[in-house]
Amino acid sequence: MRSEGVSAVDVHAGKTVARSRIGVAIGVVLALSFAACSSSPSGAYPIYKPGDAGTTTPIGPSTIGGNPDVSLGMPSGMVTVTIVAPAANTNGLGTTVPLDLEAVVTIVGGTDVVDPQSVTATLTLKDTSTVLAKVPLVGPTGTTGDHYLGKLPVTGLKTGTYTITVTAKSSAGVTGSATREVTVDAGPLITVLSPLPGQHVKGSIVVLVAIDAGAAPPVKNVQAQIGAMPVALKETATPGLYRAVFDLTLPLPLDGEQLFVVSADDSNLRTGQVKFTFVVDLTGPTITNTTPVAGTIVGGIIRIGANITDDAGLNESTLQVLVGDNKTTQFRLPLTPDAAGHYSAVFDTNNLTKCGLKMPAVCIVRPSISFRAADNLGNESTVAYEIAVDNFPPIADLQPPKLRVWKLDEGTRCSIEFDPLDFKDAFDPFSHPGDAPNDQCVVPQLFDLRARIQDDGNSLVSGIKQIPISTVDEDATAAYILDTVAIMGVAQPLVVDTDGDGFCDDVNPKLEPTTAPLTGPKQVLKVRMKPVPPGGKGDYFPPHYTLPKQSPLPSGCLQGRDTDAPLQLCRLGPQPTIAISYAGLPSIWAIEPIAPADPNYCFGSQLDTRANNILPPANPTAAATGWKCIAVVTADKAGNRSTSAPIRVYLPDYDLGGAKSWCPAVPASAGPPPSCRGTYNRATGVVTSTPCMTRGFGTGEICYEGDCGYPPIL
Repeated sequence: MRSEGVSAVDVHAGKTVARSRIGVAIGVVLALSFAACSSSPSGAYPIYKPGDAGTTTPIGPSTIGGNPDVSLGMPSGMVTVTIVAPAANTNGLGTTVPLDLEAVVTIVGGTDVVDPQSVTATLTLKDTSTVLAKVPLVGPTGTTGDHYLGKLPVTGLKTGTYTITVTAKSSAGVTGSATREVTVDAGPLITVLSPLPGQHVKGSIVVLVAIDAGAAPPVKNVQAQIGAMPVALKETATPGLYRAVFDLTLPLPLDGEQLFVVSADDSNLRTGQVKFTFVVDLTGPTITNTTPVAGTIVGGIIRIGANITDDAGLNESTLQVLVGDNKTTQFRLPLTPDAAGHYSAVFDTNNLTKCGLKMPAVCIVRPSISFRAADNLGNESTVAYEIAVDNFPPIADLQPPKLRVWKLDEGTRCSIEFDPLDFKDAFDPFSHPGDAPNDQCVVPQLFDLRARIQDDGNSLVSGIKQIPISTVDEDATAAYILDTVAIMGVAQPLVVDTDGDGFCDDVNPKLEPTTAPLTGPKQVLKVRMKPVPPGGKGDYFPPHYTLPKQSPLPSGCLQGRDTDAPLQLCRLGPQPTIAISYAGLPSIWAIEPIAPADPNYCFGSQLDTRANNILPPANPTAAATGWKCIAVVTADKAGNRSTSAPIRVYLPDYDLGGAKSWCPAVPASAGPPPSCRGTYNRATGVVTSTPCMTRGFGTGEICYEGDCGYPPIL
């Protein structure tokens, strides 16, 4: 089995395998092969592998030609590194192209081999340990198979002395390294004092640059440009300080982001350069998310605001909003920050020239609001648009006039007249005591309680086409019933004027509203009202035009020619055939429940005087003890409040003393009806009997298919 002239020592120490990992592997394979060929363990020699601690560990028997005990041992030798490039004493390196690296890495005095992946070069500033760059060297290459090559990036390095370190390892983990010092000439040190990176500028700017040639003076070839336009820098009386005035508007105005470049050479012709962008800003602040939005209907106190931003910084002293009133009056409101980038102001629209509730009405309906802002460069921005003002309250009427509706049917067909709250004036045979009462009616224990309520806008202004309405606020609409019209012998009004304009707008503050049955003389019953959904049709049935209490048709109206009478809204008792609307919104309001599908409640419910402890007079012969005041108090969503004209009803007894018709005559013993209206002085807290005025719906109204418009003041 033994080959002549070949020994285990030859296999492991021969020069033919000392430089190659493959050679070592072949040697181990041969040794294992020899072990496999041995037929007897007697006289076998152990085979060794390198240990983690540098020792040898037997891994099996060996009969390599009967040789004496031999150890394969650890790979041995020292890693040596020699830097070929850059050469020693390399000075004045530039920073525009990577630095070529070359190193020779060998194993000296042993059998180990170099790990090619371990050969790296690092760059540090002299006498520091911070690594500025680290790159691998590729190899081995060259005629001797021990050269490694690479490129070291030097862009951005400052002038100074740097240390290059090349490190390598053997396959056994032995490390070797070499260093080389080089000097870098990055060209002149350039410091731009003006403009600054990202700065916003406009008009003319002063370009100011400090240039230091460093170790290789003097400074040469100073150049600068903004965009494609050269900047003529001149050295000032201060050495190394260069200045120029640059007009950003010539020959053409610059706008937006601009690239600024300045460069200079030293005596080694190494170039220093600074490059960045700044912004020529000719645009004012950005104004977005304005409130209220254009066309919004507002009233009362509002908040006006917007998001305002500008990269150049805001001049907050310029932030304001103008609210237009007329040519001589402008409301200028400073905008103050209330959130990040958001500014606002509070404004009371009642300060605008307000529409009066009497004709003629000269007022502001559609004021403009104009946001103004400027940045720190003086660039200004404006955003302006119109909003609409509603400072008219709704109109509420417990006794609205009769009206007609019309439709197109080969001409203008007008319906019969009808009371929008019930049938009591249209058909005498169907007038019952439980119908909605008018002023100075005698009422039974239960009666309908309905009102016509429509929001009104600044409708009295000449030429107006679209009337801004904020719509009726359901939560602020209720009927109030005053049972005792005199407290301690002094008559108390139910509704009063509280703001001094002469019109009723609220319940007497001396009274105590309650939703429970009345228990005291100061209490007034409050009953919530809700809208009745529009529905039904007008009455165009020819026989009904001759019924009692029908007025002649207005000029231009044709009599209807329907072949059948319209269905009533509800089957229970006399009800109208139509629930009118305005602007598509409900006009009729009633007390709850209101259930269109339920014939008992499709037009609202009734007020039960007995259930609410509203009492008939204890002595029917005593004057005025049976009079009750009823009024509706309402408001729109802009906060404009008003009341209906109060109606005075008389409750002689819960069963009307046997009366069978609607609104029988009030007995003489009832005495004169109370006023139910007064005036409240906020300053003194005194209620007087000076009656306030109310608004109602006009007569002779004709509504298109049940949708009624904006009524005039009565």
